[in-house]
Amino acid sequence: MIQGIPSENVKTEHGWKLERDPILLIDDVARLTGIHFDRWARSYHLTRAQCVALKRLRDQPGAIQKELASLREVEPITISRQLDKLELLGLIERRLDVKDRRIRRVHILPDGEKLLALVECYCDQFGNFLIGDLSTTECESLMAAVLHMKSKLVVDGAPTQWRNTPDRRLKPKID
Repeated sequence: MIQGIPSENVKTEHGWKLERDPILLIDDVARLTGIHFDRWARSYHLTRAQCVALKRLRDQPGAIQKELASLREVEPITISRQLDKLELLGLIERRLDVKDRRIRRVHILPDGEKLLALVECYCDQFGNFLIGDLSTTECESLMAAVLHMKSKLVVDGAPTQWRNTPDRRLKPKID
């Protein structure tokens, strides 16, 4: 049983019971997590996406925009707009590449490092709030399950019957 939700009869002949539908639960958790993170980020005049971009940049110092976009699984123009705001706030800077002057590498500035430390602290505390009472085994299982689902949703690996196309909107193949 998961906190008041009976574990028996979770699937009916027509699909999952509403309170145990994994898609709806994942959507609810993602939406609520986003609301909390957005509220926190706004107190620093940032968006969740900008915080995530800073975290990705920490892992890839001196990355170019295209690399960061790939890591975030977004288009380069999307990451460019996020970086523009971070640059205006004095949190990052774009520097010319020493070998190829056409390339600008993105670096976190000292104020960005300070803010990144706050982002990391918030993520640790919020993550601990969400899953801190789970056992190590439960946490590992949760991570494995989420990573498994994410790997199935990567655009290039998504089954064609679930892709959004102009003439066919998310119509699952029905046998």
